[in-house]
Amino acid sequence: MANHDWYDIQGYNPADHNLKLLYPGTVTPATWDKICDLVIARYFKHPGYWRLDGKPYFFLHLRNEPVP
Repeated sequence: MANHDWYDIQGYNPADHNLKLLYPGTVTPATWDKICDLVIARYFKHPGYWRLDGKPYFFLHLRNEPVP
C-alpha cells in the first residue's frame, strides 16, 4: 500500500513545475481501519509472520515524518 500521491516523473524538469498527478494516495480513516483489520486477521495470526519478543512486527514508513 502506498499512502502518498503518485506522480509521473518521467522526463520531469524541476524548472517547469509541471508534475502530473497519476493517482491520489489519500487514505480515509475508514479505509485505514479496514486495512488494519485485514492485516491483523490475515497476517499477524499467521504462524510464519515475523515476530519480535513474541509480538507481530509491523513497520510504517512515512516519507517525511518520524513515527514514534
